[in-house]
Amino acid sequence: TGIVKDGGGRVCGARIVADGTEIEVRARMIVNATGVWADGIRALDEPGAEPTIRPAKGIHITVPWELVRNDIAAVVPVPKDRRSVFVVPWGADGDGFRYTYIGTTDTDYDGPVDDPQATPEDIAYVLGAINNAVTTTITEADVIGTWAGLRPLVSAAKNARTADLSRRHSVSASPSGVVTVTGGKLTTYRRMAADAVDEVVEALGKSGRSRTKGLPRSEEHTSELQSRGL
Repeated sequence: TGIVKDGGGRVCGARIVADGTEIEVRARMIVNATGVWADGIRALDEPGAEPTIRPAKGIHITVPWELVRNDIAAVVPVPKDRRSVFVVPWGADGDGFRYTYIGTTDTDYDGPVDDPQATPEDIAYVLGAINNAVTTTITEADVIGTWAGLRPLVSAAKNARTADLSRRHSVSASPSGVVTVTGGKLTTYRRMAADAVDEVVEALGKSGRSRTKGLPRSEEHTSELQSRGL
């Protein structure tokens, strides 16, 4: 809820709310790795700072597996677009799969970041993609669930499609000692973390670099990423 600074304007802590109680946490640096909320945290440190994030919305739909009948995850190109959607079977039991998840979209978003919604236009886009690849006809009435999320893309030219924007990340430090990480994607999270650590270490006047790159992942973690096609 706030950033605490000393008489020289340097970070010396943060105010947070935990279980309804506001407490103050002392810290020499703050890492702002809050996704689409990052600009809001930056505003606590630098009121009036220019926005750095361009949120992009992605949605998925859930349909009965029988309408798609895919035994494996697949990638389906979207007609007349330079994108693809993932088609993932889910909910396996003794009788096979129960659902298929289909998505995602990639569109500009300027609504409340706390509550992105799947709109009829979003659903129509996904249905158009899947119906081009199956022999059945899947309609909005067949959709039994949706969810939506936001990507914290680094702001760029306003006339570019969000799907064309780079998924590269940015790490920057304010004069007071707030390190902000924006952009990136799930598959680059280790690089993002390492770059943030290096920025903090340098700002603190320490030597050395993050050892993340040389540390092995657990076999369970690697298997999970591979099973999700990552």
